[in-house]
Amino acid sequence: MVNLYQLLGLDMQATPEAIQAAIAKEQALGNINPEVLEKASAWLLDAPTRARYDAQLRSSDASVAAAIPDLELSPRHTTPNLMTAKPASIQQPQPAPSAPPSHAQTNNQHTEARATAKPLPEGQELFTALIGESKADYYLTEFDDLAAGGKSRFNWAAFFGGSYWFAARGMWGMAITILCVVSVVLILASILAGVVGAAAWAVLAACLLWRLLWLPLKANQIYFKFAQKRVKFMVRQHSKQPERMLRLLRGTTNMGAAIGLFAGVCVVAIPVLGIVAAIALPMYANYVDKAVWRQAHTEMVALQGPIDTVLQQNQTVQTTDPKAAGYVNISGVTKLREIETDFDVVGEGYVMGRSQKNYNLQMHLVRDSAGLWHCEIHTSGSNRIPKRDTPAECKIVE
Repeated sequence: MVNLYQLLGLDMQATPEAIQAAIAKEQALGNINPEVLEKASAWLLDAPTRARYDAQLRSSDASVAAAIPDLELSPRHTTPNLMTAKPASIQQPQPAPSAPPSHAQTNNQHTEARATAKPLPEGQELFTALIGESKADYYLTEFDDLAAGGKSRFNWAAFFGGSYWFAARGMWGMAITILCVVSVVLILASILAGVVGAAAWAVLAACLLWRLLWLPLKANQIYFKFAQKRVKFMVRQHSKQPERMLRLLRGTTNMGAAIGLFAGVCVVAIPVLGIVAAIALPMYANYVDKAVWRQAHTEMVALQGPIDTVLQQNQTVQTTDPKAAGYVNISGVTKLREIETDFDVVGEGYVMGRSQKNYNLQMHLVRDSAGLWHCEIHTSGSNRIPKRDTPAECKIVE
């Protein structure tokens, strides 16, 4: 004889309310055959029938080895052996030979049973309420495949909608995470591209692959886990209020939420990002310019020693071609272009390089007859450079 109490995780002293809650929970989870749950509701919530069932259960040595597998979402898809005991094997409790209860007792017991036995929605109905009627067939099929160990398929709605699809399906945490990650990576990659170069573009490419490939591939699996948690939470919180439970589940999927998120991004986030960019990009550009001039000065200073050596040895006018003059490390100057030199017989002159960004901006290392060096940055017309962007050792000459 099947022990319905054991099947529901209860003891024989459980109250009708506890039995009703356990039946409602199993109906939502779909782990037990619905026919078994119907019989459990009819026998354990009707006082006379329960008394006869309890008496027979005590006198029987039979027990149920109920193996409850993973969640089955839809009765349309059969999952074998949901339980070792078939509904047909559960026999109706036979009336005890004792005297029948009085008419008044029977009426009171029936009234109490009707008051406690409230119809609750089944598992498929709960998931359908969460998903929405229009997409229930697609997602219930996907959920059944995932529960059976299948792989998540590519979700085109998640591909095109991204964070807005997650918001429409009620997964607000995931929606905000995607929006923030993509926005931050795009901003940082664009700002740092000039400093770290290929590394910034590699990070940006990885982020786009995550957003455009990985997320759509895993979207159904993420949604499945979210739906399971949401339904179980609702069953725990509102098992005695089935109408409220369904109403709250139907409110999970909300296309208006996705539209609201998109409008919020357009109205708030884009202007804020624009303000941040307007402030940060010029500051970053100044930082890059200053770093370039500092590196150029370091590279140019490295030429002073070799030039002094050549001048001391030759004591002649040097060619404007540094390589022909025998200077070393000319190839080490990477931040300036068209390196030129011009020195007279007494060693006065300069080594000059032009800015890679602006041909009319020049850095000069000037040498006097005593062999002393100083730095000058030459500008002309509108081709100016702020003093704050130049090395402290250099003066600006217009």
